[in-house]
Amino acid sequence: MTYEALENLIRSRYHDKVGKFVPTIYDNESEEKPNFPDDLWTRVAIRHGEKSQVQLGEKRTWRNIGLLFVQIFVKTGTGSQQSMNLADRVSSYFKGVSVDGVTYKTPSVFHVGSSDGYYQMNVQCPFYADDLEA
Repeated sequence: MTYEALENLIRSRYHDKVGKFVPTIYDNESEEKPNFPDDLWTRVAIRHGEKSQVQLGEKRTWRNIGLLFVQIFVKTGTGSQQSMNLADRVSSYFKGVSVDGVTYKTPSVFHVGSSDGYYQMNVQCPFYADDLEA
């Protein structure tokens, strides 16, 4: 599986579960703060880790590992309930599932803090996908 195909699968799952309901910016779409009318929005980034061989023999298997980052933003001063609810939802959509050849592990949630009028929380979810060499 190419890196592009892997990222497309992950973004597609996020979009289907969250992104079509919450305004979202994906990697390299915009460096500027968005002008969303809603108080809640997300930014999604996918970071690849080291690719390694996990099986030898006639058919070798290569493992692509990485992290899905979901940054959740709410306007400062609006409380944390909205962002916590979304962090819980995002975590539940990715926790311990295998979909389209991608296995998602246990997500973690981090409070980042306030900046530029928004309070930020991050959901970080490790994933891997195996390639079988013919």
